[in-house]
Amino acid sequence: MRPPVIIAFLLLFGGAGALVWLNAAGGTAESNFSITRILAGEAREKQRVRMAVQAVEFHNRFNPVVFEAIDIVPEGQQPRLDAQRIRVSYDGKDKIALEPYSHVAIEGVWNEQEKVFHASSMVTRCPSHYEQKGKPPQPVAAPKS
Repeated sequence: MRPPVIIAFLLLFGGAGALVWLNAAGGTAESNFSITRILAGEAREKQRVRMAVQAVEFHNRFNPVVFEAIDIVPEGQQPRLDAQRIRVSYDGKDKIALEPYSHVAIEGVWNEQEKVFHASSMVTRCPSHYEQKGKPPQPVAAPKS
């Protein structure tokens, strides 16, 4: 075999092996997850997932950042205080300035035994976004029947 063919062969199979390793090591995260799906048991042990949530109650604002979160409701709807919640813990190196009721994109692993979502990355919207559109709506109490 010629050297270019050998190099192409090694690159092809090396790349495929890297993808398999990344998947096995939890290097890719499934997106479009929700708190509802996590509490329904759809997240497998050590499965990395990505989701967008709304921070509603803070337990700790510094390393680690710990807060209660609810699913973000569709625009035009009001979030409810009785919505299903999970506790999120983020101990990343980046300082995160979370305002009450902020929308947050998180990626990490759900720990069923601890009932905590351990976020390995967390991104908030730039404050200028809220200046233009207004702050996210605060959750309200469920209507009385």
